[in-house]
Formats: sequence, structure tokens, C-alpha cells
Amino acid sequence: TERAGNGTLTDEMAERIDQSGFTGGWRYPATVDVRTDPYQKKNAEVGAHLARRVFEERNWHQADILVFASASSRIETPEDIASRLHQAGMRVDNTLFYGMACAGATAAMSDLNRMTDLRGKKVVLVALESLSGSTIDPDDIQTAWTFGNGGAALGWVAGEEIIHHGGQTHVIKDPGTIIMPDPYIYRVPQDQLPQSSWPSWYVFRDEQARNSFGFFHGGAAITMLTEAEKPYAKLNPKRTYAFFARNVSQALLDFFSTHTFNGLGTGIIHHPSKPVILGTIEKYNEGRKKLQDTQIILPELDFRWLMPDGVNNVSAATALFHLSQLLEEKLIKPHVPTPLVGLGIGSVIHTDVIEFNTD
Repeated sequence: TERAGNGTLTDEMAERIDQSGFTGGWRYPATVDVRTDPYQKKNAEVGAHLARRVFEERNWHQADILVFASASSRIETPEDIASRLHQAGMRVDNTLFYGMACAGATAAMSDLNRMTDLRGKKVVLVALESLSGSTIDPDDIQTAWTFGNGGAALGWVAGEEIIHHGGQTHVIKDPGTIIMPDPYIYRVPQDQLPQSSWPSWYVFRDEQARNSFGFFHGGAAITMLTEAEKPYAKLNPKRTYAFFARNVSQALLDFFSTHTFNGLGTGIIHHPSKPVILGTIEKYNEGRKKLQDTQIILPELDFRWLMPDGVNNVSAATALFHLSQLLEEKLIKPHVPTPLVGLGIGSVIHTDVIEFNTD
């Protein structure tokens, strides 16, 4: 057995989590509090290291935008990273913070590639999570052993090296399925959130969802305020899996019913669990078959579960990790429309099609 929080992870629990798609790689003690300065400093150091690797591999000395996606870092972190890069002789002109839970990195990829005024700009995207200690509830064994720590980064020229072919971002307030206050480490009071700057492709399920979301500091943040403003994030795994599979598959069906593609590459998708990936494909295929009976032909989807043993859901960093795995296995093809799907608990769901316009 392993200790997690104030409870014990039994062999039976470990097996059940493994069957759900999680592999038990989370090993950080519950005494760790990532809100404290030492851990936030560490986040900035790791984030700067990841960004430097992108600069070096791209042979860049300057980037127009540094985007930082995280559910466990302060809103000041991207500025801290930019300062550290400056000390290393690398210039960043603007920073953005995306606090959209697990959807932060993929939402940033979607947004920045479809904003026409950013076309041709050099973008460095860093996704980093430190989801240990009090960021999640250490007494909730299922949740504590679901989320891990990790980081990833990507550099590209917006609108040129990655082309956006269309999609939508759905904001859904659904406290009945999940209890997820926006991590209070970067919470902003609701009255400080501008309510008029949403991109046109953000679709709000209802007024409650609209009032739970806002943009600040040039970035996006979900502010999912719940009844008790509980300091810990908890989830009901089974209901959450079903919620995501149902809503993601429906968003994909809606999108491909009005957009025609003659073939799609292997999709990039956030990996919250194997049941979500498999459930999304199953429900999409069910809907696709029904639409075929009405002469509406939808493309076939290919999503792969690629999380190796010992690697958990690392929130915003997971989709970039998945992308690296797809690239390693030569499943990402240049010049081929590719689904990009992000899902963030709370909830944000976006379904897009992008194209890597470079060899």
C-alpha cells in the first residue's frame, strides 16, 4: 500500500483506479502546499526551463507571446518566466495566462491560431502543473491519485505553422456532475472580471455559465464558484466520465454536421481517463450512425489512448504530452486536418480542427 493524504491506498483501490485509466504515478506527500512561495518559485523555474528549450530548439532569441497554462500556478507566473528568460538573453514581448483547468493549453492553441491579428507571431506555450498537497483534497483518494505533476512546452508561428480550420468552445456550469471551484490559487473576484471580451467562438450553455467565466490579465479563467467555495477540488469519477463523454461527443457531432472534411488525422485530446476517450468514441459513432440514416456523412474519428504506465493526468500539460507521444509514433501528419479536443473540469469543452502546416 501507499500513503495518500490521511488515507491509505489499498491494493483494491489501486486496481480500481488502474482499470479507470489511471496508473498511480502520483507520489507527492499531502503535506506539500503548492500555494507557498517555494513551490511557486519552483513552478517558474521549471516553466522557464521548458520555455528555454523551445527557444533553443527553434533557434529563437525573441517570442511575441508567452502563454502559460496551469491550474496550480499564480497569475504572476508567466511574467516571472519572462523575466527569467530575459536574464538568459531571450526576449518575450507579451504574456498570457490561461487558467482553464485541464483545457488551458489546448484552448490557447485554438484561440491563438484563430485570432487573425496574431498571424505570423511567434508563440511559446508552456503548460505546467504541480497538483500535489493541498491543491487537491488529500483525503479524497480517488482524486489525489488521479492527478500528477508535469510540464510540457510548444513553440510555433501562429496561423502559419499551425492553421485553424474551425471549431467552438463550450462553457458549461454543471455543479451537479462535478464540484470544482476554480483553484483558489489564482481566483479573481467575479466583479473584477470583464464581461464583454469573450471571443465569438465561445458558446455559453446558459446565463449561469456566462457568469462563471471571464478574461483577465490577457488570459482566460474559469471562475466556477460553488455553494460553499470549498478550498479543495473534488470529483465524482464515474459521473464526470459520463459527463465528458456525452458532451464532447455531442460537440463533435454538431461541429462535423456543419463542416465537411474528406479525412482527418489522429486527434489530439486531453487524456482525463481511458473511459472518457473510449466513451467519447463510442457515443460519437452511435450518433454518426444515426446521422448516416439521414444522408449526413460524418468523418471517422481516431483518438488513441497513449498514456504509459506511471504517468497520470497532469491537467493542462496532458494534451501537449499526448501530442509528443503522437509525434514520436509518427501519428501526426503534416498538411492533414487534425482534431484538437480539450476538456476542463468545471467545465470547458472545445472541439477544433487544426493543421500542422510544416514538415
